[in-house]
Amino acid sequence: MSILHRYKHRLLVVDIQKTYSRFYNLNYLLKVKRFLANHSFEDIRMLIDVFEEIYSGEFIPSFIDKSLTGEPIFKQYCTDFAMNLLEEEGIDVAEFKQELLNNHCILPFHDGLMALIEPSFIPDYKVCHSDNLQEYLLEYLPPAFKDYLHSCQGSKVHIIGGGYGECVYITKQILDLLNIRNCIHSNYCYEMNPYSSLSYPPLDKGTKEVNWSFKRNDFLF
Repeated sequence: MSILHRYKHRLLVVDIQKTYSRFYNLNYLLKVKRFLANHSFEDIRMLIDVFEEIYSGEFIPSFIDKSLTGEPIFKQYCTDFAMNLLEEEGIDVAEFKQELLNNHCILPFHDGLMALIEPSFIPDYKVCHSDNLQEYLLEYLPPAFKDYLHSCQGSKVHIIGGGYGECVYITKQILDLLNIRNCIHSNYCYEMNPYSSLSYPPLDKGTKEVNWSFKRNDFLF
């Protein structure tokens, strides 16, 4: 079975990594494995969250690693991180947010991009416009992420992973800013909110049966 149609279809796997394995279980990973086996994509890439204390890299499931057509892309969705980058350059955060708003909410910054993300309702993704720019999120997208986004022009990006109402949703907003067709496959997402219908109770053995591959971060820091 294939979901390829008239334009290139790409798969972006978000944050299915060992650090977040407490939010999903083996059943979830088996669903993802079947999804990869049953569908065809032009390419399969992965976004991995990185943290300052472990920025050298991260473990991902080996079956996902074997499916990737390019190196993972490391990112750190965190407004404080983006604000620190601006402050290091002596750039006024409020003025820069206004400049972003005047330029379709995305601008080059260093070798990457800076994006302005609107406050929104979760999980129905209805935009909640606000006149208060303090409520808008700032996100820095490193060079590898910028290059990937540019390569996706004219394609459709399919998103799976987690968290459904967090990094998956922010990723969708970034794709929307660049007018890149995209869709979230919610059945193949996990949620960090334990009360969500997409949350996964832990199994007895959980993810201990998972084979992990270490991916080194050469992109963000």
